[in-house]
Amino acid sequence: MPRFAQLVAEVLAGQREPEQLRPRLSEGAYRRLLLRAGCYPGVRLRPRLRAARLGCPRPGVAEVSGVVGYGERHRALALRVVYAEYGWLCTDIETDVR
Repeated sequence: MPRFAQLVAEVLAGQREPEQLRPRLSEGAYRRLLLRAGCYPGVRLRPRLRAARLGCPRPGVAEVSGVVGYGERHRALALRVVYAEYGWLCTDIETDVR
């Protein structure tokens, strides 16, 4: 799951197309990602997920939180994923950028 969070960070930095992650996102999470795609201003360096934490509040649900570093800047990122019929599905994406 930290790898998926890294991919989301790349979308937020404008370095990856949101459509690449569409199969693993719920409709609501995909819409939120589309609204925030490229929201990390002035990112030239590849964003790196730092200090990632994985929590499992109940069976079949996982939450990933971490700090995304790019150059001198840092941003917060959190994902909620649930185990669906065909694998893990991200249902919520939160970041400190509105």
